[in-house]
Amino acid sequence: MMRSLFSGVSGLRNHQTRMDVIGNNIANVNTTGFKASRTVFQDIFSQAVRGSSQGSEFMGGTNPIQIGLGMRLGTIDTLFRPGAFGGTDNITDCTIGGDGFFTISTNGLDGADGKYLFTRAGNFYIDNFGHLVTSNGDYVMGYLIDFSNYYMDDANNNLVRDPTFDIDSNLVAPDAVTLIGDPAASADLSKIYLRNNGTAPYIENGLLQESTHPDGPIASDAKDPALDEVFTDIKIDKDGVVWGFAGDELLYPIAKIALAMFVNNGGLEKQGDSLYRNTGNSGDPMYAYAKKLGSGAGLIMPGGLEMSNVDLAQEFTDMIVTQRGFQANSRIITVSDTLLEELVNLKR
Repeated sequence: MMRSLFSGVSGLRNHQTRMDVIGNNIANVNTTGFKASRTVFQDIFSQAVRGSSQGSEFMGGTNPIQIGLGMRLGTIDTLFRPGAFGGTDNITDCTIGGDGFFTISTNGLDGADGKYLFTRAGNFYIDNFGHLVTSNGDYVMGYLIDFSNYYMDDANNNLVRDPTFDIDSNLVAPDAVTLIGDPAASADLSKIYLRNNGTAPYIENGLLQESTHPDGPIASDAKDPALDEVFTDIKIDKDGVVWGFAGDELLYPIAKIALAMFVNNGGLEKQGDSLYRNTGNSGDPMYAYAKKLGSGAGLIMPGGLEMSNVDLAQEFTDMIVTQRGFQANSRIITVSDTLLEELVNLKR
């Protein structure tokens, strides 16, 4: 059988794969945080008809003579170039400006066992327990902030912001990420909301209590925010800090959204639902928060989402090239078949 026949078959098969990749890119042109892929081909083993020879003072050298045996799929790369920022004005939508991925815990899996997943899609929501979650209900991870000393009493016993309070110096666990809004791991809030006579509801460990404060009555001149809920609303700033609005227009830093960086983003494995899993070639995640010095982490742009980075002009151009490549390889098969037909007809 003719070698060109099998070369044409390999070309058909792999151009079909390239069309599959292009089709997936175009299908996800409006998918939040989607990263386009590209297909790279390689030639395969070449059969040597004659080897090369080195020249001498009596005769010149010769080049090798080889016949290629077709092509194969080299790699399908994920292109992590940034997508455009699309404003939504939704207070829980976030975009990463620069390097990094949001860290997601699926089904409460322990990240210490390598079970965290990662995404660039920042459409987040608040669930009924106050956790910051994805659209699938998976937990968004971050660094909790001990904000029990964020406010201080002034000379008139009014709560005012402590000008010396530094968020980065008050992370509960600077080396560990945890669920954002997890009451069991929140800062001690019992010192924040001072209640008259100590019998009104107070907040402790993120939960609204309706019993007498365990430390006894509080001074009658203490400030009373008269809250109905722990936090009535939240906002996220460009540093990735999640702020909670409390009663009487009080504002508290709850947590910093955790970002994960990798030595090789291209080594991440797609898991569906706009999630990635780290692999041996991506390296282990290095956790940080927005603009942390020395981490390489980007900033957080709230109120918008990162759009797909699919370039439609490029995709349609690649589609034309792929179509013509498929067409040319199919012609190789038909012409090779014609040659074989002529060979068979020699017997007539």
